[in-house]
Amino acid sequence: MKYHKLSAAELEPLEAEFIKFLIVQGLDGSDWNKIKANEPNEAEAVMEQFSDMVIERSLLNIKYLELIMDKAIYTFQCAETEIKLNAMTIDSDSAFSFSKDTSIEHIQGLLANDALRVNVFTQTKSYQPDRNSELYGMLNNQFSISDGVWFTAIEKLI
Repeated sequence: MKYHKLSAAELEPLEAEFIKFLIVQGLDGSDWNKIKANEPNEAEAVMEQFSDMVIERSLLNIKYLELIMDKAIYTFQCAETEIKLNAMTIDSDSAFSFSKDTSIEHIQGLLANDALRVNVFTQTKSYQPDRNSELYGMLNNQFSISDGVWFTAIEKLI
C-alpha cells in the first residue's frame, strides 16, 4: 500500500465509484460479498488498491498547499515537475500572529503603514522522491490544500 486505507467515512461518498472500480476488476456485487465473507485478506487488498487509486488521483489535482503558523506562512505552488515556495515570516518577538489574523487585506494594510515588518522569500525545487509522495508527506505534516490566494499575495511582495 502506497498511501493509507480510506476510512469508512471517507469511503461512504465514494460508493458509486467503488462499484465501478469493482466492475473494472471483474467483480460484481455478489462476488464482492463472497470475497468479503470468505477471503478477508483479498478484500483488504482490494480496499487498499482502491484507496491508493483515489488518493493518487486527489494528489494529482493539487495546485497549492499552505501552512499558516503564528510567525510564518508557507505556501507552495505544486507544478508538474517542481514545487515553488513563497513564504512570509515575522520576528518571533512580534505580537502579531498570522494564525490569529489571516486576512490578506488586514496584513496588506499593516505592511502599507509600516506597522508590520515581514521577511519574504521564494525557492523552487524538484520533488523528492516524486510529486505525489512529497505532497502526501506534506499533507500528513499539517499542510492543507489551498486556493493559491496566499501564494499570489506573497508573490506580489517578492
